[in-house]
Amino acid sequence: MPEGGQNIGFYEKTKKTLKEHQRQEHRTMQGRLVLHPSNFCIGTKIKPYSNLTVDDSRFDKALEPTDPNYRLRSEDELKLTCKEGKPLYSCCRYLMNTLTSGDICIAKRGKLFAFAVGHHCIVIHWGLEAQLIELDLQLYQEITSRSVIGPNPNRTKANKLRRFIIPPEYKVKGSSDLTEIRYITILAAIIGEGKAWVVADFSRLARFHIISRNEPWTQDDLAPDSKEWEALWSHFGGGYDWQLESKLAEEALRTTWRSMILDNATYHSLPILDLMTTDAQAEFFFSPFGRHLANDALFFVGVLPSTPGYMIVSDDHVFDSFVHVLQEFMNRYHTPQFLVDCCARTTGDNPFAFQLSVDRKYDASYMFVFRKAVVKVPAALFKKLALSGMLDPGHTIGDLYTPRDHVLEPLHNQGGLSVRLPVYYRQSPADFYTIIRARAPEGWNDGAEKDSYDHLLAGYTTTIGNTNFRETKVNKPNVNANLDDVKLPRGRPSGSGKKKKNRVSAGSAGDVTLYEIQNLIKKEERITEESNRLRIKYNALFGYDRYLNVPQTAQSAELMEHDSSSGPSSPLRPVRTCRSKRKSYVEDSIVTMTRRMISPLNLYRSVPDVHCDCIM
Repeated sequence: MPEGGQNIGFYEKTKKTLKEHQRQEHRTMQGRLVLHPSNFCIGTKIKPYSNLTVDDSRFDKALEPTDPNYRLRSEDELKLTCKEGKPLYSCCRYLMNTLTSGDICIAKRGKLFAFAVGHHCIVIHWGLEAQLIELDLQLYQEITSRSVIGPNPNRTKANKLRRFIIPPEYKVKGSSDLTEIRYITILAAIIGEGKAWVVADFSRLARFHIISRNEPWTQDDLAPDSKEWEALWSHFGGGYDWQLESKLAEEALRTTWRSMILDNATYHSLPILDLMTTDAQAEFFFSPFGRHLANDALFFVGVLPSTPGYMIVSDDHVFDSFVHVLQEFMNRYHTPQFLVDCCARTTGDNPFAFQLSVDRKYDASYMFVFRKAVVKVPAALFKKLALSGMLDPGHTIGDLYTPRDHVLEPLHNQGGLSVRLPVYYRQSPADFYTIIRARAPEGWNDGAEKDSYDHLLAGYTTTIGNTNFRETKVNKPNVNANLDDVKLPRGRPSGSGKKKKNRVSAGSAGDVTLYEIQNLIKKEERITEESNRLRIKYNALFGYDRYLNVPQTAQSAELMEHDSSSGPSSPLRPVRTCRSKRKSYVEDSIVTMTRRMISPLNLYRSVPDVHCDCIM
């Protein structure tokens, strides 16, 4: 789901557009709220679900009389009626009107976002995969002019779960299947002057809480020191923002949250990861964190994510370190560099273009272990984990541990500042990512270990990042494209003095270059090669290599057999062949690196016992 980093991206990009308008027109951009109930979810008998709640207790509906020129679409009317005698979305009927315009005001808190226009403020919980897209107003009107039925196999339900079509000219040639019709599910929109911001969510799990009042909303109402501030976020339990209210967030952790864990026995056995993400109080105390940020933050803390939270809060030194590391970790998403790297608006005429540079930078600098195959580990953290047995698969956390000889050798071999280590995924019920390989003690929430599959190998499946959403990722360059059948235009781009690189196509939607496709292929192959090489290396270093007892030629065969039998979730992917003009790129990496890395190691010299503190 969109987490703190993505919410910052939505906020910063919107703020840039509003500031540009302020600078050019010398006034705040005006806008109004529009809902699209035909695109809302309907839930099921077993699991009721609703996208929208309202608070109109302070609003006199006579302030916005029905516009005689407003026409409610039949598909929207269908959602406003009752479902089996129960109201579905009738609560928002008063909003199905030409609403009064007002200053466009925005705010964020943790993972929550708010737009205020006129008499109405819409607070957005992004759910699983919702995103905010800025469109030209004309394009928005074109897209929403006609809705079509949804993908549900039940025809009646499909008619209630409608969506819109993205015009074909916004497909990037050289991306995913261009023969398919591309859709967008728009739940709500803010209509501005020449611009529209739409909440798009193909999963329909985003939630909105609309607060209506008689007085028009202002930007001051959306400031942390306003009397409206706490009420804005209370519906979703949103807590202190770790950027705007960092001192309050720290104080709440050190006092209220710590006391809650210490004094309530039901919390004593809960894993720290669950306390940060799924617990009922997580949204308040860890407002920017989801599974991605929590896994990555705990990597820097140096603990197994299944460590009971009680063990962290019950020790003053450990708890102080925990809070400090979390603050330092979140600060990286509040830096000017992050705004430059990951909060840039889409350039060109295609708002659905996949921002490849943003995706690369987010993966390289702001993702660590969550859905990654390899991570760069700081020297101090590597020493702490290696000497305490946390990287040894044969060790159990809490037992005495004798460090193996040469355990710090990788640090010296890689320059002494950091070490690259493979990442592992602990399966259900644990469901977390870590470089720690030591076994969890009895009673901890844990799962079977599995090689982590890097999110960059997930194809067109949405994963993590500020541009990694359904409507844009389908325009990512297609590494499986058959470029032999594509005619590459010659010459230079119009208005450019630079030589034109190998262009797959040209058009208003943007171009994919042959260079980009080749780079993506090489990147995928490097990920596979490095992760396989490092897993073999560190298994051997700790005397736990599953391939050491077979001949080297058989090792390669076993690796490839594992690759072909483990399905799409396997990190050992077959070597890809990229067919392009007169050139074939093939990297036979697995056999080469296996033969090179298996070497005799002196693993069993005796060294003094070191007690393994399972936290620090």
